[in-house]
Amino acid sequence: MVSGPSPAPMRAMQSRVTKASGCRYFTSQSHDMSLTYVASGTGAVLSPGFLHDHSGMFAWVPFECEETISCVLCTHRGDRRAMVSSFIRTLLALYGRHPDFPL
Repeated sequence: MVSGPSPAPMRAMQSRVTKASGCRYFTSQSHDMSLTYVASGTGAVLSPGFLHDHSGMFAWVPFECEETISCVLCTHRGDRRAMVSSFIRTLLALYGRHPDFPL
């Protein structure tokens, strides 16, 4: 199945995969509903990896694709909590500096 509220890069990948595979598909109303369909054995879903729930209830099979989905960290501009600063340092270590980062 594909998810209706998916961002444009995800919809492009879903469209390419469904066309190339020739599989039948239907549109799910939300990611939560998609997981319900998967749990009931009604379907499988193409989903962004960042939605992985780590519950152990589902098999998340990664694959490479050309699309990327932009992600942001949203916090208060003046937020100086230690955990937020630590998280930002982790992001910097993984992805590099960005001019809008508050550190």
